[in-house]
Amino acid sequence: MSSAAVSQAEVVVPEAKPDELEMPSSVEAPPPVAQAASSNAASSNAARAQQKIITLKDSQARSIEVEILEIEEDTIKVRRQSDRRIVEVPVKMLSSEDQVFAAYLWKDRNSALKDQTDTQKIFDELFGGF
Repeated sequence: MSSAAVSQAEVVVPEAKPDELEMPSSVEAPPPVAQAASSNAASSNAARAQQKIITLKDSQARSIEVEILEIEEDTIKVRRQSDRRIVEVPVKMLSSEDQVFAAYLWKDRNSALKDQTDTQKIFDELFGGF
């Protein structure tokens, strides 16, 4: 028998069944790229929403500095900083990034309104609408 045949005969690797395989507890799957990007966008939008004056861009990359006064699903009422004029800007005219920001503001506003409504309902139940 040749030495190559002997070394192959000595190496025996048992096949593992799928249910016998264990992953080390320290190994975690990385988050999906889309989920990580979404998380970054949400935190960026949250920080941006705290600013009094922001820059909005339209789909043609023109920018305007504004103070957001009101948010609706399809429009944003703003005070333009250049002349202090109050204007309503259709969300669909904004850049895609600012459309995402507007959607964030709309969702955040509605969440806050729902919380206020729920609080009022609880108060009314507890105190009989005093």
